[in-house]
Amino acid sequence: MHDLIQSILSSKPIPCSNLNLVRGNGVVVFGAGSGFQTLNAFVLLKFGIKPLFVIDRKFESIITEEGTTYLNFDSYRNSYGGTSENYILIISFGSDKLIQIAQSTASDIKFKKIITAFEIFEYHLSYAAVEFVSTRAKILSENSENILKAYYSLSDAKSRAIFRSLISFYFRGEKLDIPTDPIATQYFPADLRIQSFQHFINCGSFDGDTIRQLQNTIGKVVSLICIEPDTDNFSKLVSYVQRNREQIADSIILLPCGLWSSECVLTFGGGSAVNSSISEHGDTVLKMISLDNVLLSHHATYLNMDIEGSELAALEGAKKFICQNEIEMAIAIYHRPQDLWTILNKVLDIKPGFTFFIRNYTGRPAETVLYCLTPGHEVRAD
Repeated sequence: MHDLIQSILSSKPIPCSNLNLVRGNGVVVFGAGSGFQTLNAFVLLKFGIKPLFVIDRKFESIITEEGTTYLNFDSYRNSYGGTSENYILIISFGSDKLIQIAQSTASDIKFKKIITAFEIFEYHLSYAAVEFVSTRAKILSENSENILKAYYSLSDAKSRAIFRSLISFYFRGEKLDIPTDPIATQYFPADLRIQSFQHFINCGSFDGDTIRQLQNTIGKVVSLICIEPDTDNFSKLVSYVQRNREQIADSIILLPCGLWSSECVLTFGGGSAVNSSISEHGDTVLKMISLDNVLLSHHATYLNMDIEGSELAALEGAKKFICQNEIEMAIAIYHRPQDLWTILNKVLDIKPGFTFFIRNYTGRPAETVLYCLTPGHEVRAD
């Protein structure tokens, strides 16, 4: 790992970003679902890029708001197709199948260039600072000791391969080539043995997607606590749990708040489903809690955490809770490049003795998870 860091620092980064191309031309986005929300949050809004058009079949009429026109593909082709050679088309869909359909649909229109959102390097940096790319050599150099500490704390070759590839991607721009597991096994890894799911804490519950996986993989558990700050997501979560509570757990608590290092009120950028997060420009005032001060005597065996970049603060507010429980954890480590090592080292500082594994569920930085498991029992027998 030391050799890799030195190699990156002594070499010129590979040109990998289409951000300047996107900035310098008119932008058309194909797809207005969750992929667009992610593209909008992590690239367009972040870097001050306003698309001229957003195309999606759900738009039955042509609507123009604040300089962006929303319409379906037939309307775009009939009204604006002739000027498309001056535009960059960004396909925002997340699945390969939908990307192929969009590429085929757009093939009869001449765009200046067609790219996917995944081809924009900054798309994968999530909540990293705007200046990350221009300062990444300095970040790597200043954090090399902590990176090495995290890397050598990993317990298997698969985890180390993922870690090395992500470091190369973030800091040199190399193409990712990492071991990937099926998304259906996220938080329930097929090759690792979790001691017990029976007392489960789900931090960042979204609309209940992880709880559905829990039901399908494990079945009914003894107790479940779900924490979800986004109002729309929480409403969907409540609806799902109310319909299925007899099959989910004996005891269920749903908390409509965010996790932080202490009790406070912060602004929250909600309303964009999967990308709702703490933001100084947020439009919602949100109550934040810490696990230490809310779950004073609660017994838990497993905690998963994907809370849009607030993981470090939440861990700071869960020190006593983690130390007082024989708990295993699965924590998202992809919201900032630094999460790859800072979260593991944070857990080490809180409670030495975990064994650490990394698994990835997309083949991209997104959905990379750190597993903090009980020593000696973590590898599933064949």
